[in-house]
Amino acid sequence: MGDWNIQLKAADLNGWIISVEESLTKVRDFLAVLEQEERGLKNVFDSGARLQWERGFQDELVQIREKIAEMEEITLWVEELARDLTRLEKSLIAEAEGLHFWG
Repeated sequence: MGDWNIQLKAADLNGWIISVEESLTKVRDFLAVLEQEERGLKNVFDSGARLQWERGFQDELVQIREKIAEMEEITLWVEELARDLTRLEKSLIAEAEGLHFWG
């Protein structure tokens, strides 16, 4: 009988999820800085161009926030899958430890 090996993947997936969550936090922090800077620009210049730029900026912020919310929802879904994978891996390990190989 050949060699066998169980490769656990849940830990890798959990690490990836943590990385994504950290990235989303950085994006939210960056957006907060941009919004602060945008408020400062309002005080610097006042014109029709500023109003047009401001509308475009606000539209972009709304779209970015929507995408972040979608990504957070997907991340939560992947976290649930990771928990399912962890349970499956534990079950497979328990079954494999119960097997007896006669070589």
